[in-house]
Amino acid sequence: MPSLKPNGIIPFQVDFKKNGMDVSSREQAIIILDEVARLHAQGAKTVGITYSANQAQTDKILDTYGQGDWKTGTIGSNQASVIFEIEKLLTETKYQHLQGVYRTIPITTMKYSNGQAVTADDVSVQKSLEYASQLMANGGMLLGWRNQSTPQGHLAIGGGVAANVQTLDQKHIINKWVQSHLF
Repeated sequence: MPSLKPNGIIPFQVDFKKNGMDVSSREQAIIILDEVARLHAQGAKTVGITYSANQAQTDKILDTYGQGDWKTGTIGSNQASVIFEIEKLLTETKYQHLQGVYRTIPITTMKYSNGQAVTADDVSVQKSLEYASQLMANGGMLLGWRNQSTPQGHLAIGGGVAANVQTLDQKHIINKWVQSHLF
């Protein structure tokens, strides 16, 4: 059980497949929000989870939170579909109290240009890592998204489409940041 100590990423397992069966995005979202609720009940004011984001998603998420809103409107596949389900669940009675507690913490891994996946701007990668660090520095708890495909000591950041467009330097910067903050 994680302590309420800030400034560290708490590895958090959210599998998309178990026993050969897919785990729905909604089921994954419930696993995440139930943990957020548990940590909040123990005193955590803010609880985020890392999210492998494209550059436009990072900008939209940070702008949304900067304006004091909670609903980022994140859409897409894989982790994005789970974030979409989290935001739907946050409108339900069971989870409404977490609207100001839960945060999607984007880590920029790529961007789209004319519909094609391309390398993200280095400044966007750095900005996303600084935002995540600031959440922890301000006392927020950060869950590090892992799944059954995540190697030990890593998080589910930069897989899929991003794996082919991220520079080695960006992968190194993100991995170094993860390693320096991982519990």
